[in-house]
Amino acid sequence: FLVFLRYQCYYGNPLLTFLEYPILIAQDVALLLCVFHFNGNMKQAAPYMAVFVSSWFILSLQKWIIDLAMNLCTFISAASKFAQLQYLWKVQDSGAVSALTWGLAAYTCAKPAKSPHIYKWIQ
Repeated sequence: FLVFLRYQCYYGNPLLTFLEYPILIAQDVALLLCVFHFNGNMKQAAPYMAVFVSSWFILSLQKWIIDLAMNLCTFISAASKFAQLQYLWKVQDSGAVSALTWGLAAYTCAKPAKSPHIYKWIQ
């Protein structure tokens, strides 16, 4: 989500086109901090927070960095889905995956791009 948010901010797109990303990032950060808190490892959260904050600034150093990061997100997302499917095929048990999870994954992968910059590349 961080890459998508930074991409939208970098290109100056209207806030309403990417308003969900700050909310999703806040949820992820809160969840990560809760996990570390309840595991008793709050000190181990510091490196993750440092990577998060530093990546915000690194992504916008040059245009090619943010564009490359955006393109790699699609590849990494697809590779992640492939690895999950490969594991499910290996264990032959999809009981751990709910229909809601599959539906949300399919929706996020099929969701059209909102950025006008992406549409310029396609045409």
